[in-house]
Amino acid sequence: MVARLAPLGSDGLDLTHAEALAEQVVQPDSASEDLAANLGVRELDTGVVMEGLERLSLDQRDVATAEVAVTRKPLAGHVDALDGLWQRLVLGGDSNRHDTSSHGHQSSLPDAMRILEEVVERYLRDLRPERTDLMREMEELAERDSIPIVHWETGRLLAVLCRVLDPVVLEVGTAIGYSTVHMAEQLERGRVVTLERDTERAAQARSYLERGGVADRMEIVEGDALETLPGLEGPFDLLFVDASKGEYARYIELAEPKLSERALMVVDNLLMSGEVALPQDAETRWNPDSLASARHLNSELIASERWLACVLAVGDGVGVAARRPAA
Repeated sequence: MVARLAPLGSDGLDLTHAEALAEQVVQPDSASEDLAANLGVRELDTGVVMEGLERLSLDQRDVATAEVAVTRKPLAGHVDALDGLWQRLVLGGDSNRHDTSSHGHQSSLPDAMRILEEVVERYLRDLRPERTDLMREMEELAERDSIPIVHWETGRLLAVLCRVLDPVVLEVGTAIGYSTVHMAEQLERGRVVTLERDTERAAQARSYLERGGVADRMEIVEGDALETLPGLEGPFDLLFVDASKGEYARYIELAEPKLSERALMVVDNLLMSGEVALPQDAETRWNPDSLASARHLNSELIASERWLACVLAVGDGVGVAARRPAA
């Protein structure tokens, strides 16, 4: 496995694109060693540091200055399934985006793309209301500890849907429960069944949901969603998918028989910083396999005879689909 250090300046990286950067920082080696999920990042020196190498049985020898971390044993999971390395990176300073400081390594990553113009992003960000203390704490934790959570706008979209539908929700990918809180707060008779394979994250989510007074409206199912999904009992009225990008199609396939007749589906990260629109041979920050999966899923949803779908420029791109009547 290659763990490339990315010595970019803090003002040289838009954090909305950090998830894509993470996929380029950690890549499989030529022997195709699998990389376990839940690899996080924290400050190592003036550049990027990987937290969780020890938990993944990685050798951290000279990671601050070298380009390679070598696995001591096979790792579980797939490089596309990085649950803990998506959302935030702690970077050293260099306003010119090519600091060679302690690493002596200049980043070869392409410039970050934007789905919306910066002025529009700023306007929408300024429109956000004051968050509760709990929501603000979760956002700060996610930024500090590199935990993947949805954009606030995506959370609000889910909250609106839950307010209108009061559904039974199936959420694939809990993390610390940020999106879960958005949804559960708006439910009356509905509830959320959320799937999370990281036991530490599941425990954090439980704590937040209890503190938010919504624990009675949710259930956390621990384990790999590919293994736990088949055993769930439906029907579910709303499916929200935000987990391993390369497995999106499989999650939907497993969940579809458990959805109600008029179910809605929401899928996050379908525009991937806008890079899905680039030519397939373009240099990107997102992992090429993840981009290929997103492009394929976007096309499949729009052309589907089973789903009436659209892809919206909300957050990092959100697919919204309603189940069509059975033929």
